[in-house]
Amino acid sequence: MEIGTRKQLLVDDYVVEDTWNLKRVVTRPAKHHANPVLVADQPWEHGNQPGQRNKGLHGNSVLYDPDEGLFKLWYNSSHFVHWNSPEDNTYTYWIGYATSRDGLAWEKPNVGLFEFDGSTANNVVLTGEWWATCGTVLKEDREPDPARRYKLLYTDIFGVESPEKLVAQARARTLRPGVCIAWSPDGVRWTPCEDNPVIDGESDTMNTVFWDERLQRYVLYLRPPVYAGRWKRRVARAESPDLLRWSFPETVVTPDELDPVEVYGMPVFPYEGLYFGLLQMYYSDTTMTIDAQLAFSRDGKRWDRLPARQPFMERGIEHGQAREFDCGMLFPLPPVSVGDELWFYYTGHNVLHNDPGAQESAVGLATLKRDRFIARAPVRPTEGALVTRAFPCEGDDLEINASAANGRLQVEVLAESGAVIDGFGRRECAAFAGDALAHAVRWNGAGLSRLRGRAIRLKFFLSEADLYAFQLTERS
Repeated sequence: MEIGTRKQLLVDDYVVEDTWNLKRVVTRPAKHHANPVLVADQPWEHGNQPGQRNKGLHGNSVLYDPDEGLFKLWYNSSHFVHWNSPEDNTYTYWIGYATSRDGLAWEKPNVGLFEFDGSTANNVVLTGEWWATCGTVLKEDREPDPARRYKLLYTDIFGVESPEKLVAQARARTLRPGVCIAWSPDGVRWTPCEDNPVIDGESDTMNTVFWDERLQRYVLYLRPPVYAGRWKRRVARAESPDLLRWSFPETVVTPDELDPVEVYGMPVFPYEGLYFGLLQMYYSDTTMTIDAQLAFSRDGKRWDRLPARQPFMERGIEHGQAREFDCGMLFPLPPVSVGDELWFYYTGHNVLHNDPGAQESAVGLATLKRDRFIARAPVRPTEGALVTRAFPCEGDDLEINASAANGRLQVEVLAESGAVIDGFGRRECAAFAGDALAHAVRWNGAGLSRLRGRAIRLKFFLSEADLYAFQLTERS
């Protein structure tokens, strides 16, 4: 196989020939001590549900804008507009906007666009025809039209006659829900597409869209129109050249024998030649909680997870009547790259799904060191080993992302046959004992330059060490 100088994350066996005494372990992002970093503190974020203390917001999209030096976050808040009972009520979603210089202290700018309680002094940027459920916001510098520099994917409901009739209309299926697109020059003033909805069907989840450089098309993850059970909580995928014309959504993730019966959604992001999904596991048949597992794919269609199904992000803790803000449900967003870290903003709820009681939700932050999604680590306290498939050596040096603070890691270079290449054996390799995102491996002080063009394999020896990724690099 050819890997060139592309980084190789060891989440699957794409570049792995064999392993011995090694397991894969999901690395969980560390929750920030300042959590929650964004809370509902304005009147228009309190839900207005009669007799209930509902306040909360749900973060749906975040990016860092280098042109303005700002983190930008778009979120939803809900508003009850008609209430007779828990079964006979109608509510809507509004999209709010927040900014931050450091990603921790957030401001909600007064944009003056929509009225609440007789005033437009708020940060609401879209209310939709009826139901503006925010999805992904993209800022595309390659867009030639400055009025369309920002693109918003959201869901809405069309054909609502009145709040009082909405429940009856939903039961009679006279409404038209769908996925919509809007454009903006600044991420604040939005113009919905005249052809909305661009995809028919209800997809009330964290729909994710991104431009796929490999395919040169937009890729969207949403709920499928075809499903076997009582509801469509699965993950589907569609493609488009322009955000307007979409392929028919194809189901790509369904629960298996180890899962609950429903998955709530899956935000997806491309990263170092792979696709990662933050799969929201909804235990609707047992605890009514939601947490997130890490899924990964080479093509965006066939998805894998680790056999142990370890949570990528775990819910918070309940202490009697005291509940951490994320103890009931947790919804992570695709990460923002900040230095050598990936910042995962997520929404935490302190209640279970469909809980009729008081609900509060807020946005938190968890951080992960670059590339450290899944580690290869020894199963037992003896040494483990990993040997790669054969590939042409197209670099001068080998860099590894590894942690061996209490152990050691060494590398041999093998011929395609498996024989150790002279001068690149374990004895010649300087043992690594530390923690580094890009440590240069050396054999008697030298790199791989003299092996360029030759078919090689790498054999890693791990003793109390975690290996995340490796990369061949070229010297300038």
